Amino acid sequence: MNNLLQQGDFHIFSFDKKKYVFLSGSQQILEISNPTMDAYFNRCAGRDDGNTLGDTTIDMVTETLKSLCTVPSACCEKQKQDMLTLNVTHGCNMSCKYCFASTLQDRKSVMSLSVVRKAIAYMLEGNPDSERYTIYFFGGEPLLHKQFVRDVVEIAKEEIISRRNKDVCFLLNTNGTLIDDDMMNFFVQEKFTVTVSIDGPQKMNDANRVFLNGRGSFRRIVENIERLKKRGVNFNLRATISPKNTRLLETFRFFESMEVPYSYAFTIDSDVKDRSTTHFDTNGIKAIDKQLGEVMNFFTRKLMNRETIYCNDFQRNISRLRTKSVKYQGCAAGRNSFIIDEAGEYYPCQNMLSHQDMSVGNVSEGIDNSRLQLFRSKEVSQLANCRQCWAKYLCGGNCEAERQLLGQESKDWKQKCKMIRLEWKHLIHSYIKLNDFINNMSNKHKIIDYEKFKRAGA
Repeated sequence: MNNLLQQGDFHIFSFDKKKYVFLSGSQQILEISNPTMDAYFNRCAGRDDGNTLGDTTIDMVTETLKSLCTVPSACCEKQKQDMLTLNVTHGCNMSCKYCFASTLQDRKSVMSLSVVRKAIAYMLEGNPDSERYTIYFFGGEPLLHKQFVRDVVEIAKEEIISRRNKDVCFLLNTNGTLIDDDMMNFFVQEKFTVTVSIDGPQKMNDANRVFLNGRGSFRRIVENIERLKKRGVNFNLRATISPKNTRLLETFRFFESMEVPYSYAFTIDSDVKDRSTTHFDTNGIKAIDKQLGEVMNFFTRKLMNRETIYCNDFQRNISRLRTKSVKYQGCAAGRNSFIIDEAGEYYPCQNMLSHQDMSVGNVSEGIDNSRLQLFRSKEVSQLANCRQCWAKYLCGGNCEAERQLLGQESKDWKQKCKMIRLEWKHLIHSYIKLNDFINNMSNKHKIIDYEKFKRAGA
């Protein structure tokens, strides 16, 4: 029987003694509550449980479900660059064990202001109609070169605000150890948004995030976080979850206790670092599965208790499930954003920086479109291996840099995909719990809709 939903169009799962189907594309989560639907999905999955469904019934169910699975076409309009990431330097005053950034030898290398001027001019010429542009300072550690940051701000304000009467906003990623009072004042004055990297409580942070002499960075980072709070700087935190972090719930409890918005990401496999610091093996993924369940339950309970959730990723992903939004690409790499290195070479994203063969152009000659098509993030519909995955429109195809570096046929890439599906599994469980909780509250007490409920805890 061919007239059935295909693998990748749906995902069957059980949760809290009920059976559900996730429909990829419509992003709907439906409870399977009658024998006909149960028998139909058993047939789709290649299981014959003895229930005989007539062709007419199968055709009718398939037609109805396919109408729900229809995905709107991705916008074909060419995305234009409105964000420029400057890799200020590859050098850093730290030597994080999982990081691809460099060491003391490179600290003297800093981007020239002539490269900056050309890169800003190229962005403005290519996209003159945008009302707002973003300059993002990255590294290495950009605050090794504080005067450079100040100079770039003045250049950007002159070129974007004074000459074109457009807005510009500034972002900066830092390890949080070099923020002095002058930079605090500067961040407030220029309305920077600062991202501070920290990996959790002291023991977990200092297992990986160490200075060049091997000493842990936790105490200095936390001191500067408190100073950022007092000065009213707009900032957030970012955690990198490595295979060595075996206590995820403790990590996320720590971040929630900081009462600062934060996001997290898992380490990217690296061929220049000890594999044990970046790679999640089969046992590590099993452990992550259990721990992610604990973390998502923790967030769910907080939201049910009307407590603030500071984890941006959880809030955003639960909202995506609620609004049934579709993700067509894994990221913005090589679309509305590029990163440029000290030599003036363009890359689609920072994860490709250490691989010169992934350069897509330079400030003198511009972007090479043929190379850009090779390395920019792809539409998920173009990725053959993604078509059979039920989570394809949740992750959008994942990180393009990792796909390029690992190879999408490799075991390591498939492990990454498995981790993503596990994360979404637990997010979907949380969504079901929250949805049931809200419906029960509404029925019992005639309380509010989801938006009002969400605002109470956000």
